[in-house]
Amino acid sequence: MKKLFVAALCLTSLNLWAETIQTEILDIEKDEQGYVVYAADGQVYEVSSEEEAKKAITAAEMGVQVKLDLGNTYNTSEIIEARNQIVEISLTSEAVEGSSSQKDRRNRYYSRYNAEDLFSSYISDFDTESEVQSLFNTLRNDTHSKSQCYNRAHVWSWELHRNFSNGKRIQTGKIWLFFTKKYIREYRYKWWFHIAPYLTVNGEPRVIDRSFSYSPDTERGWTNRFMQNSAKCPEVRRYTDYSRNQWDAYCYVIKTSVFYWQPWQIESLEKGGQVRNQWNDWEVRKAYKNGIGRRARVPSL
Repeated sequence: MKKLFVAALCLTSLNLWAETIQTEILDIEKDEQGYVVYAADGQVYEVSSEEEAKKAITAAEMGVQVKLDLGNTYNTSEIIEARNQIVEISLTSEAVEGSSSQKDRRNRYYSRYNAEDLFSSYISDFDTESEVQSLFNTLRNDTHSKSQCYNRAHVWSWELHRNFSNGKRIQTGKIWLFFTKKYIREYRYKWWFHIAPYLTVNGEPRVIDRSFSYSPDTERGWTNRFMQNSAKCPEVRRYTDYSRNQWDAYCYVIKTSVFYWQPWQIESLEKGGQVRNQWNDWEVRKAYKNGIGRRARVPSL
């Protein structure tokens, strides 16, 4: 967390630049200072123009990708105290994989749901903290400063999977931290979720978040890095336990197997039973291009 606070204190000296990103708008709401946009990249943006707000609403209802022209953006996504501002929104005709309209997101959930499908494979367990620390130290720390957390998590998980422990490939789980509207409003927070891989030591999670720490974290130690009020984040087993209970807690935690890449895949499990149980080559390549760079190559197993 030290890196976060140091970065925040240095805001006035940071270089700022305009940027265009392509993503999906999931939700938009109005607050006392304008409009707040929730995007699929995990960020919470602000927009003050009524015209652009209408475009955001249309994009969310249609479930299509948008290009967001941002104003002055900070040179690292790790500065959590400042939101980026949307200057202009351009709708595209390209639908986002796994997307659905807001109405569908609210209503299309199925009663047949097995929470055990969140864990569709094993998670490597170790006897000592030093074993996990040694693996942590091998992870690359050259991830792109503007990369998305779910892509970084996928890259680190893939690289750990290239190694073996007790005759099996090392395999992480994923731990998801979902920030609620209660927290986002109270602290003007700039993310609605964060994710990292985790391994276990004698069954206890150790979170591998190379961007924000120098060693594996306990679950509570990891969440406290981002919860400015040190709130305890209840662990839930359904996406709707988070999405429909925005005012009951400041945050929620969901754990999954390594194969869940983006939040919509957790939602899709509850909506339609779409279990993720293997690596997807396209997703791994996508993660490397965003997390490392456009020319990045995926190392073979």
